[in-house]
Amino acid sequence: GKNGGVYDKFRARLMLPVIDVRGEVAGFTSRILPGEEGAKYLNTPETIAFKKGRLIYALNFAKSTKRPNLVLVEGNIDVITLHQAGFDNVVATMGTALTEEHAQLLSRYFPEAIIAYDGDGAGVSAAQRAIPLLERAGLNVKVLRVKGAKDPDEFIKKYGPEAFARLLDKSENHIDYRLEQLRGRYDLSDDSQRVEFLREATGVIASLHSAVEREIYGGHAAQMAGISAEAMAQEVKKELRRRIQKEKKQQERRDLS
Repeated sequence: GKNGGVYDKFRARLMLPVIDVRGEVAGFTSRILPGEEGAKYLNTPETIAFKKGRLIYALNFAKSTKRPNLVLVEGNIDVITLHQAGFDNVVATMGTALTEEHAQLLSRYFPEAIIAYDGDGAGVSAAQRAIPLLERAGLNVKVLRVKGAKDPDEFIKKYGPEAFARLLDKSENHIDYRLEQLRGRYDLSDDSQRVEFLREATGVIASLHSAVEREIYGGHAAQMAGISAEAMAQEVKKELRRRIQKEKKQQERRDLS
């Protein structure tokens, strides 16, 4: 403090222990109390035991849930509120973006993840970054839109657990979520913007692994833009061919070097 005394780094904060997957306390996280100044969340400094890229808040509880999937939220407070409301399958990362290690750890315990990040711009881009990591780790990914509240904590307090359960049931496939996000960026009544939208959508569709998925979601994108499913399928085929060529060229270069 000002007069040379020691002051507590975590003063005026709600302290929450962070327990690792084995059930041992690895460190602490804290949230600032209302009306106080400072960072919203503050964690134990990184140590051997406290590695934010590996730790998942509340996974020690969530791993024994009877629910069929995992719900990933942004804040520790969201986790606590949802657990109190009976959703014991909710976890969060420790104030960092989801890492490959996080995704691998989650895939050990769950076949499906529902991302329920905040509805603001930061939440949306964090969700879009998390999707491919979770998919590569072998999880089926869905995205939940928290409507009428800024985060799951506020949603539960306003509308109650039944309403949240209904939201979870309605969570949409992440491909539709990504197409919707794209659609929001373009004015589809303008032809040149429609072409741009379709170019980007083609990229999203071409990155899907199964032909069935490509056909289904290609159809969705075609419908959004008002073109035929056939035309869309042609574009996706072209894009796939282009990607295969590019892959081949890169391989040849690697073989030469």
